[in-house]
Order: sequence, then C-alpha cells, then structure tokens
Amino acid sequence: MAAADIARLLAAVEFVAHGPRTVRTADALIARVEEARAQGHVVVDEEFEPDLIGVAVPIRDAKRRIIASLNVSAPRFRFLERVEEAAAVLAAGAAELSAELGAPSASAANAQSGAS
Repeated sequence: MAAADIARLLAAVEFVAHGPRTVRTADALIARVEEARAQGHVVVDEEFEPDLIGVAVPIRDAKRRIIASLNVSAPRFRFLERVEEAAAVLAAGAAELSAELGAPSASAANAQSGAS
C-alpha cells in the first residue's frame, strides 16, 4: 500500500498515547511502515506500554500478501540487546511458514518485480 493510501486511511484517526514512545501522527506511522518494509521487521519499543519491547515479522501467502505475523515481546531491560537476534530468528520462521503457504522467497519476488 502506498504512503498516500495509508494517509487517506488514517485521516480521521485520533492517535492516543499508550506508552512513552507511541506513534502520534499519521506521518510518523507512515515512516514506521516504510522503515519496517525496508528492514523486513518492526521493533516496537515502549509504544504500547512502558518498559516493553517487541519485534514482529510478516507471514505471507502465495501472492506475497501479509496474512499474519510472528512476534515476541519482553521487558525492555531483558530484551533490548537481543532484539535484532530475535528478528533474525523470527524472520527464518516466517520464511518457512510463508513457503508452506506458497509464498515465493523474497529474492524470487524481487527478481520477478524487476523483470516486469
């Protein structure tokens, strides 16, 4: 989904703070979505609750649509140093699940989109 489409969907949304780092504007959320797309995962650091951090990765179907996610969260003081490690483990699991659902690998999908 393009940033402009996301902005239209969020036009009437009231952003409410749940944690000290809650995203509070549509522009900030769009930036987070774009960052997550580039990284292949998203880290949520005290956005929902103080002292809570989590990481999530997408699970895709045969058309590469996101249909679910794998995530893990923990107290920030225990997990902060291991978030990227957890993202890699989750990404490997999500890739296996996505493959079982018929999703092409990310490299195959990139090659197909480049050939269009």
